[in-house]
Amino acid sequence: PAHHRCTASFGVAELHPTENFSDLLQRADEALYQAKGSGRDCVRISIGSIATLQTAVANAGPKISGRG
Repeated sequence: PAHHRCTASFGVAELHPTENFSDLLQRADEALYQAKGSGRDCVRISIGSIATLQTAVANAGPKISGRG
Protein backbone atom coordinates (compact mmCIF):
# COMPACT_ATOMS: atom_id res chain seq x y z
CA PRO A 1 0.00 0.00 0.00
CA ALA A 2 1.12 3.54 -0.74
CA HIS A 3 1.76 5.87 2.17
CA HIS A 4 0.91 9.53 1.92
CA ARG A 5 1.91 12.19 4.36
CA CYS A 6 -0.53 14.95 5.14
CA THR A 7 0.46 18.16 6.92
CA ALA A 8 -1.62 21.05 8.19
CA SER A 9 -1.02 24.64 9.22
CA PHE A 10 -3.56 26.70 11.14
CA GLY A 11 -4.17 30.36 11.85
CA VAL A 12 -6.25 31.08 14.95
CA ALA A 13 -7.85 34.32 16.10
CA GLU A 14 -10.39 35.07 18.82
CA LEU A 15 -13.10 37.65 18.25
CA HIS A 16 -12.74 40.58 20.64
CA PRO A 17 -15.86 42.47 21.72
CA THR A 18 -14.61 45.67 20.07
CA GLU A 19 -13.92 44.28 16.59
CA ASN A 20 -16.05 43.16 13.67
CA PHE A 21 -16.02 39.87 11.77
CA SER A 22 -13.98 41.32 8.91
CA ASP A 23 -11.17 42.29 11.31
CA LEU A 24 -11.28 38.82 12.87
CA LEU A 25 -11.06 37.12 9.49
CA GLN A 26 -8.14 39.31 8.46
CA ARG A 27 -6.20 38.47 11.64
CA ALA A 28 -6.92 34.74 11.24
CA ASP A 29 -5.76 34.91 7.62
CA GLU A 30 -2.54 36.69 8.62
CA ALA A 31 -1.92 34.05 11.30
CA LEU A 32 -2.47 31.29 8.73
CA TYR A 33 0.10 32.76 6.35
CA GLN A 34 2.57 33.12 9.24
CA ALA A 35 2.02 29.44 10.05
CA LYS A 36 2.54 28.42 6.42
CA GLY A 37 5.72 30.48 6.30
CA SER A 38 7.04 28.76 9.43
CA GLY A 39 6.98 25.29 7.92
CA ARG A 40 4.79 22.23 8.17
CA ASP A 41 2.40 21.40 10.98
CA CYS A 42 2.41 24.87 12.54
CA VAL A 43 -0.19 26.86 14.43
CA ARG A 44 -0.02 30.64 14.81
CA ILE A 45 -2.35 32.58 17.08
CA SER A 46 -3.30 36.23 16.65
CA ILE A 47 -4.27 38.05 19.83
CA GLY A 48 -4.87 41.29 17.97
CA SER A 49 -3.43 44.66 18.80
CA ILE A 50 -2.47 45.55 22.36
CA ALA A 51 -5.03 48.37 22.29
CA THR A 52 -7.79 45.97 21.27
CA LEU A 53 -6.75 43.49 23.94
CA GLN A 54 -6.61 46.19 26.64
CA THR A 55 -10.07 47.43 25.65
CA ALA A 56 -11.48 43.91 25.76
CA VAL A 57 -9.98 43.28 29.21
CA ALA A 58 -11.22 46.63 30.53
CA ASN A 59 -14.74 45.91 29.25
CA ALA A 60 -14.73 42.39 30.72
CA GLY A 61 -14.79 43.65 34.29
CA PRO A 62 -13.15 42.28 37.44
CA LYS A 63 -13.41 38.59 36.50
CA ILE A 64 -10.83 38.88 33.71
CA SER A 65 -8.92 42.04 34.51
CA GLY A 66 -8.12 41.00 38.08
CA ARG A 67 -9.75 44.06 39.62
CA GLY A 68 -12.20 43.79 42.47
